[in-house]
Amino acid sequence: MIKSLLQKLAITGMVASVTLLASANEEVQLPDIGDSSGQLVSPQEMRAYGINTLRQIRASGFLLEDPQVQEYLDSMAFRLVAHSDRPDLDYHFFVINEGSVNAFAAPGGYIGVHSGLILQATRESEVAAVLAHEIAHVSQRHLARAFESAQKMSVPMALIMLGAIIASQVAGSGDAAQAAMIGGSGLMQQAQINFTRSNEYEADRVGIDTLYEAGFYPPSMADFFATMGRLSRNYGEGPPEFLRTHPVSTTRIAEAKGRAEGLQPRQVYENPQFLFMRERIRVLTAEDHHRLLGFYNRSLEVDHSLDPDAARYGLALTLTEVAQPERAIDLLTDLTKRWPDRVAFSLALAKAHMEAEQTEQAMAIYRQLNEHRPLSVTITWEYAEALMSFGDEQSAIEAEALLRPVVERNSGQAMLVSTYAQAADRAGISVRAGEAIAHVHLLNGRLHEAVQQLRLLARRPDLNYYQRERIDARLAEIEPYLPQNREDRRGRRG
Repeated sequence: MIKSLLQKLAITGMVASVTLLASANEEVQLPDIGDSSGQLVSPQEMRAYGINTLRQIRASGFLLEDPQVQEYLDSMAFRLVAHSDRPDLDYHFFVINEGSVNAFAAPGGYIGVHSGLILQATRESEVAAVLAHEIAHVSQRHLARAFESAQKMSVPMALIMLGAIIASQVAGSGDAAQAAMIGGSGLMQQAQINFTRSNEYEADRVGIDTLYEAGFYPPSMADFFATMGRLSRNYGEGPPEFLRTHPVSTTRIAEAKGRAEGLQPRQVYENPQFLFMRERIRVLTAEDHHRLLGFYNRSLEVDHSLDPDAARYGLALTLTEVAQPERAIDLLTDLTKRWPDRVAFSLALAKAHMEAEQTEQAMAIYRQLNEHRPLSVTITWEYAEALMSFGDEQSAIEAEALLRPVVERNSGQAMLVSTYAQAADRAGISVRAGEAIAHVHLLNGRLHEAVQQLRLLARRPDLNYYQRERIDARLAEIEPYLPQNREDRRGRRG
């Protein structure tokens, strides 16, 4: 179900976003498919495609939104970006809550990785290798090149093709993506929705160089391909999604390995945080936490399949989820003593104290963490959530004050903005709360609800000058994109 939905979202979202963009902005023109001398897709249009893809995925509930996971993913990914061919481009990284092993690059530098891929990785460099490969697809303009290959198609069919390219990456080159292509034009071939073989080899080559320059283990790309092959043989259900969307041959694996071995040896840095964030993702995406308890206990007592401290951390998170916070506190107290600088352990301990109704201990930890890292998204959000759980106005006022500067710097994180909206509302700052609610609607792709919320705010007689200016400016920015306004503008142009 998730795969077919993601396919539909990708196809309809790509078409909708470019239609919205071109209709609402007089200066943005639809790409001229028939003119190979001009620029087919502008950076603004590519970015609009990517933004809409992310909003659709978030609105459908498949985006894994967790500040700790996001902070770690960004730290790893932007370490790669800094050593890529195009560090000047905009990149956005996110995790999809989906157990299949896959990753994909969407237009505008939006790169998604499935939670299943991270859970199958044995070391950080394997995930980094996949990210480096997808970053190379962006930096080498492979998506734009695929779109340009559709020069003789009509504009709508070219847009559908771009949507199908993303759909094939997100969910595999399955029947839905193929039907979208062939149903639209008899001239389209299934091969057109995949990156070409040369694109894949180029992404391997560029990605391995990026891995090397960023200080990761270069052979990890070939190692990960081999791991995917073993998974395919072990489960007997066909190749993992990553191999369907990024076909790998023994020649390609050998070339990746040969290129990595040809690089000069240099020091490799593997961040131990990967082991802990992998277990956090395992807990966050688990459907049965009681079953997960058995998994961690077996690892610690029988098969030792995980790093012991990572297993203890995962076990503690799971114990908190199944209402056994006292046992979690024992594990986490020991971990924090041995890893005093590991924020993930301290935050988990604070949450376990909250669940055990030991609020003084919890708030002491949150305050100490906030003093050391006052603008951390992860710490501020969890601290504010704890304050909000008290339910009184004074705690809400404190939470709002904590969140406001962090939200201003990280306005693209829907969970953070949503918590701020609740805090501002309970603190009696209703205008700020209303603006935040409108922004959450926008982040989730609910344009009508965002505009409706802003219009309600604009009618308030008690707005001061700055509030009214801020709301009016936001409305002026968003309203032209409403469907009826697009029709009006189209009629005036006609």
